[in-house]
Amino acid sequence: MVVLKKLLKLNNIMEALNREIYLKHREYRKDKITHKEWSNFLAKGKAEVEGFELTLHRVIETHTEAHERLRKYLSSPLYKYRIRKYCNLHLYSDIMPFEVVNVKSKTTVEIRRMDSVLIKAPSMEPGGFVGHYENDEQEWSFSSNETYPTKIVRLTKNGWGCGNFLMSDKPIRLHDYNF
Repeated sequence: MVVLKKLLKLNNIMEALNREIYLKHREYRKDKITHKEWSNFLAKGKAEVEGFELTLHRVIETHTEAHERLRKYLSSPLYKYRIRKYCNLHLYSDIMPFEVVNVKSKTTVEIRRMDSVLIKAPSMEPGGFVGHYENDEQEWSFSSNETYPTKIVRLTKNGWGCGNFLMSDKPIRLHDYNF
Protein backbone atom coordinates (compact mmCIF):
# COMPACT_ATOMS: atom_id res chain seq x y z
CA MET A 1 0.00 0.00 0.00
CA VAL A 2 2.82 2.41 0.91
CA VAL A 3 4.71 1.51 -2.26
CA LEU A 4 1.56 2.12 -4.34
CA LYS A 5 1.09 5.57 -2.77
CA LYS A 6 4.73 6.45 -3.48
CA LEU A 7 4.37 5.31 -7.11
CA LEU A 8 1.19 7.36 -7.55
CA LYS A 9 2.88 10.40 -6.03
CA LEU A 10 5.92 9.92 -8.28
CA ASN A 11 3.62 9.48 -11.30
CA ASN A 12 1.79 12.75 -10.46
CA ILE A 13 5.11 14.58 -10.09
CA MET A 14 6.33 13.21 -13.46
CA GLU A 15 3.07 14.21 -15.19
CA ALA A 16 3.31 17.73 -13.75
CA LEU A 17 6.96 17.92 -14.82
CA ASN A 18 6.13 16.68 -18.33
CA ARG A 19 3.42 19.32 -18.62
CA GLU A 20 5.71 22.10 -17.39
CA ILE A 21 8.50 21.09 -19.78
CA TYR A 22 6.01 20.85 -22.65
CA LEU A 23 4.62 24.34 -21.99
CA LYS A 24 8.08 25.90 -21.62
CA HIS A 25 9.31 24.19 -24.79
CA ARG A 26 6.25 25.47 -26.62
CA GLU A 27 6.95 29.03 -25.43
CA TYR A 28 10.57 28.64 -26.53
CA ARG A 29 9.49 27.39 -30.01
CA LYS A 30 7.10 30.35 -30.39
CA ASP A 31 9.81 32.85 -29.35
CA LYS A 32 7.87 33.86 -26.25
CA ILE A 33 10.89 33.15 -24.04
CA THR A 34 14.54 33.67 -24.89
CA HIS A 35 17.23 31.04 -25.25
CA LYS A 36 18.72 32.19 -21.94
CA GLU A 37 15.38 31.74 -20.11
CA TRP A 38 15.03 28.25 -21.62
CA SER A 39 18.59 27.36 -20.51
CA ASN A 40 17.91 28.64 -16.98
CA PHE A 41 14.71 26.56 -16.82
CA LEU A 42 16.65 23.46 -17.86
CA ALA A 43 19.46 24.09 -15.35
CA LYS A 44 16.92 24.54 -12.55
CA GLY A 45 15.11 21.35 -13.50
CA LYS A 46 18.32 19.28 -13.58
CA ALA A 47 19.22 20.37 -10.08
CA GLU A 48 15.76 19.59 -8.64
CA VAL A 49 14.66 16.35 -10.32
CA GLU A 50 16.45 13.05 -10.75
CA GLY A 51 16.09 11.64 -14.28
CA PHE A 52 15.33 15.10 -15.68
CA GLU A 53 17.30 14.57 -18.91
CA LEU A 54 15.29 11.47 -19.79
CA THR A 55 11.97 13.20 -19.09
CA LEU A 56 13.04 16.32 -20.99
CA HIS A 57 14.22 14.28 -23.95
CA ARG A 58 10.95 12.30 -24.07
CA VAL A 59 8.73 15.42 -23.82
CA ILE A 60 10.67 17.38 -26.45
CA GLU A 61 10.77 14.38 -28.77
CA THR A 62 6.99 13.84 -28.60
CA HIS A 63 6.32 17.59 -28.96
CA THR A 64 8.61 17.83 -31.97
CA GLU A 65 7.06 14.72 -33.57
CA ALA A 66 3.54 16.10 -33.06
CA HIS A 67 4.59 19.49 -34.44
CA GLU A 68 6.15 17.84 -37.50
CA ARG A 69 3.07 15.66 -38.12
CA LEU A 70 0.81 18.73 -37.92
CA ARG A 71 3.07 20.70 -40.28
CA LYS A 72 3.06 17.85 -42.82
CA TYR A 73 -0.73 17.50 -42.60
CA LEU A 74 -1.32 21.24 -43.06
CA SER A 75 0.87 21.26 -46.17
CA SER A 76 -0.62 18.06 -47.60
CA PRO A 77 -3.13 18.05 -50.47
CA LEU A 78 -5.56 16.25 -48.17
CA TYR A 79 -5.89 19.40 -46.03
CA LYS A 80 -5.09 22.01 -48.67
CA TYR A 81 -7.75 20.90 -51.16
CA ARG A 82 -10.51 19.72 -48.80
CA ILE A 83 -14.04 20.90 -49.48
CA ARG A 84 -15.14 23.80 -47.31
CA LYS A 85 -18.14 26.12 -47.12
CA TYR A 86 -16.77 28.82 -49.47
CA CYS A 87 -14.66 28.85 -52.60
CA ASN A 88 -12.93 32.12 -53.52
CA LEU A 89 -11.87 32.97 -57.07
CA HIS A 90 -8.40 34.53 -57.20
CA LEU A 91 -7.94 36.81 -60.20
CA TYR A 92 -4.41 38.21 -60.04
CA SER A 93 -4.72 40.74 -57.17
CA ASP A 94 -8.55 40.62 -56.83
CA ILE A 95 -10.57 37.96 -55.00
CA MET A 96 -14.27 37.16 -55.60
CA PRO A 97 -16.38 35.14 -53.10
CA PHE A 98 -18.35 32.03 -54.10
CA GLU A 99 -20.33 29.67 -51.89
CA VAL A 100 -20.36 25.90 -52.26
CA VAL A 101 -23.95 24.99 -53.10
CA ASN A 102 -23.65 21.26 -53.73
CA VAL A 103 -20.93 18.66 -53.32
CA LYS A 104 -21.12 16.26 -56.26
CA SER A 105 -18.08 14.16 -55.28
CA LYS A 106 -14.70 14.50 -53.54
CA THR A 107 -13.35 16.24 -56.64
CA THR A 108 -16.40 18.11 -57.96
CA VAL A 109 -18.42 20.90 -56.36
CA GLU A 110 -21.16 23.21 -57.54
CA ILE A 111 -20.60 26.87 -56.60
CA ARG A 112 -22.52 30.15 -56.91
CA ARG A 113 -21.24 33.72 -56.75
CA MET A 114 -22.11 35.79 -53.67
CA ASP A 115 -23.10 39.44 -53.35
CA SER A 116 -20.56 41.59 -51.57
CA VAL A 117 -21.06 45.15 -50.34
CA LEU A 118 -18.17 47.40 -49.38
CA ILE A 119 -18.55 48.56 -45.76
CA LYS A 120 -15.24 50.32 -45.27
CA ALA A 121 -13.21 51.62 -48.21
CA PRO A 122 -9.43 51.84 -48.03
CA SER A 123 -7.78 55.20 -47.44
CA MET A 124 -5.70 56.86 -50.14
CA GLU A 125 -2.28 58.34 -49.46
CA PRO A 126 -0.92 60.82 -52.00
CA GLY A 127 2.07 59.62 -53.97
CA GLY A 128 3.00 57.83 -57.14
CA PHE A 129 0.90 58.66 -60.22
CA VAL A 130 -2.27 59.55 -58.30
CA GLY A 131 -2.10 57.90 -54.88
CA HIS A 132 -1.61 54.68 -53.02
CA TYR A 133 -4.48 52.74 -51.41
CA GLU A 134 -4.00 50.63 -48.29
CA ASN A 135 -5.93 47.51 -49.40
CA ASP A 136 -5.76 45.82 -45.98
CA GLU A 137 -8.33 48.28 -44.63
CA GLN A 138 -11.21 46.91 -46.75
CA GLU A 139 -14.28 45.49 -45.00
CA TRP A 140 -17.05 43.70 -46.87
CA SER A 141 -20.43 42.19 -46.04
CA PHE A 142 -21.58 39.07 -47.88
CA SER A 143 -24.94 37.58 -48.76
CA SER A 144 -26.15 34.67 -50.84
CA ASN A 145 -27.96 35.41 -54.07
CA GLU A 146 -29.91 32.50 -55.53
CA THR A 147 -30.52 34.33 -58.82
CA TYR A 148 -26.89 33.84 -59.86
CA PRO A 149 -26.22 30.73 -61.96
CA THR A 150 -24.27 27.84 -60.51
CA LYS A 151 -20.95 26.64 -61.86
CA ILE A 152 -19.20 23.26 -61.63
CA VAL A 153 -15.60 23.36 -60.34
CA ARG A 154 -13.35 20.30 -60.38
CA LEU A 155 -10.23 19.48 -58.42
CA THR A 156 -7.25 19.04 -60.74
CA LYS A 157 -3.59 18.43 -60.00
CA ASN A 158 -3.14 22.23 -59.84
CA GLY A 159 -6.01 22.78 -57.38
CA TRP A 160 -9.69 23.69 -57.61
CA GLY A 161 -10.63 25.01 -61.05
CA CYS A 162 -7.05 24.60 -62.35
CA GLY A 163 -5.73 26.53 -59.35
CA ASN A 164 -7.95 29.61 -59.76
CA PHE A 165 -10.18 28.78 -56.77
CA LEU A 166 -9.18 28.29 -53.15
CA MET A 167 -11.51 26.73 -50.59
CA SER A 168 -12.06 28.74 -47.40
CA ASP A 169 -14.09 28.73 -44.20
CA LYS A 170 -15.18 32.32 -44.84
CA PRO A 171 -15.92 34.35 -47.96
CA ILE A 172 -13.17 36.72 -49.06
CA ARG A 173 -13.55 39.77 -51.27
CA LEU A 174 -10.64 41.98 -52.21
CA HIS A 175 -10.47 44.69 -54.82
CA ASP A 176 -7.03 46.09 -55.51
CA TYR A 177 -7.58 49.84 -55.88
CA ASN A 178 -3.96 50.38 -56.92
CA PHE A 179 -4.63 49.09 -60.46
